[in-house]
Amino acid sequence: MKQFKTIVGVCLVAVLCAGMLTGCGGETKTKDKVVPLVKTETVGRADSDAAHTFSGTVHGRSEAPLAFSLGGKIVARYVQAGDIVEAGTALFRIDDKDASEQVIAARGQLEAAAAQRDLAQSTYGRMAQLYAADAISALQLDQSRNAKELAEAQYRQANASYERALNQESMTTLKSEHAGVVGATLVDVGQVVGAGTPVAVVVDMSEPEVWISLTEQNLHQYRVGDTAQVALWSRPDKTWTATVREVAPAPNRSTGTYDAKLRIDTPFDGEVGMTAKVTFRTDAADVMTIPLTALAQQSETAAVWVVRGEAVRLVPITLGAVRGERVEVRAGLADGDVVVVAGTQHLYEGAKVRV
Repeated sequence: MKQFKTIVGVCLVAVLCAGMLTGCGGETKTKDKVVPLVKTETVGRADSDAAHTFSGTVHGRSEAPLAFSLGGKIVARYVQAGDIVEAGTALFRIDDKDASEQVIAARGQLEAAAAQRDLAQSTYGRMAQLYAADAISALQLDQSRNAKELAEAQYRQANASYERALNQESMTTLKSEHAGVVGATLVDVGQVVGAGTPVAVVVDMSEPEVWISLTEQNLHQYRVGDTAQVALWSRPDKTWTATVREVAPAPNRSTGTYDAKLRIDTPFDGEVGMTAKVTFRTDAADVMTIPLTALAQQSETAAVWVVRGEAVRLVPITLGAVRGERVEVRAGLADGDVVVVAGTQHLYEGAKVRV
């Protein structure tokens, strides 16, 4: 019996020892750090043109919609979208029956006033001769003079009414105010429009422009007067010089970006609505950039993990402007440095990595 208890005790001790050894072995394995796999990029200075490129659309400086000054029914349309027009080209016409009748009435009033004026003038002439011969009194001469002046004033009033009627009649035909291309027609024959309702857009291409959108990150990098190169996507082999004419001080409510307008300074033969590539050039021909993902999360200031040998070192850097998904590096890195750009969240000083 004592021998059995002794054997059982020995077995228990052996099992405990085996468990302890197994535990120690597992702890040893867990202490072996897994070497993380990271993605790296070798930094260097490169041409920054791509980082300064925006997509834009060709516009004319003047694109205000045109409208009738009178209300009425559209009875004729003379142009279509895309038509090239000159200043004074008729675009639309509304029913001019009422306006024509007003012209006829005003002309009749003018003719009557002219006859009355002529009669008053001739009467005054005769009365002046009679007064010189002492045949009438001064009062009669004054009455004749007043009648003449009244008739002349009535004629001027009738003439103004006639001119106004002619002007109203001319307003029944909407004409282009400048040469350009019809950007859009907004109404059709048969519609009734009110005074001031836009009916067409004529784009003035005498001063072509390209409109682009700037984000909050690059808004302050471009100023009025900055120059850029413009190329059409349909004709990438040809470029034009452009100058920033306007940068919106507030964001566009629809897009949340800031609208910028560039005036094309060289002779331009593109069309309205074409897509353009706008490239800004800076004084610094080359810049060094890194992906935003390369910034170390473990540092309160700007820093990156640089691979040196098989380990990484945390290197502080000085940042410049943000260029889309990349950021300029002004100081801290040298050409040829290998920077970790993905997998930085678990790194620490001196950690070994696999690339």
